[in-house]
Amino acid sequence: MIIKEFNIDLENKKIANGYVEDKEALKIWIHFALRTERYKYLIYSWNYGNEINNIIGKKTTKELFFSEVKRYIEECLVVNENITGIKDLKINRDGSKLNIEFTCMSIFGEVDINENL
Repeated sequence: MIIKEFNIDLENKKIANGYVEDKEALKIWIHFALRTERYKYLIYSWNYGNEINNIIGKKTTKELFFSEVKRYIEECLVVNENITGIKDLKINRDGSKLNIEFTCMSIFGEVDINENL
């Protein structure tokens, strides 16, 4: 199945001309899904977005924190039928900021993701 998204330059945070498909479209979908808080916006389905904010700021062990963030990321992404899984997840926490890196496996091939949340 071909997916299509607006062409967005994620590095410069600008909308570019036209559309992108497949892997590039999936990167954009992942970018926004990881930045959208689930259940917060009526415009989105309750299946869209993530719940990472549920764990941010709570006193937990390091192991529980990383386990929960991993679970929230996986739950966020598996709703997309083009995504088959993630691997090599690395999570770095710097105060209230998270840097996540992983490889997303999809029907279009592997997509490397590096996001600061």
